[in-house]
Amino acid sequence: MSDEEMRRKMEFIVETLANVTTKIDSLVEAQASDSAARKKDPARIARLEASFVMLTELARSADERADRTERRVAGLEEAYVNIAKMVERIEGEQHSGNSL
Repeated sequence: MSDEEMRRKMEFIVETLANVTTKIDSLVEAQASDSAARKKDPARIARLEASFVMLTELARSADERADRTERRVAGLEEAYVNIAKMVERIEGEQHSGNSL
């Protein structure tokens, strides 16, 4: 192997080591950043759980209000039917009273 070939191989090895070192440094930084983000996970999870509980309570409350409204509407419908029957009966009585 000539001196020139040896020099080129050494340059290749040095460049490859520099690239590997750069990649390792990037990975170490990414790992540190990921570790810092993971430290925030418990707080994020706690906020998510609290939000989920709140949404569940809101949904339950909305269901209860919908049930109450449905009962009120059913009561109003029943009252309407009763009033309509009374009006029909009164009209029928007035009509039969007028035909005498």
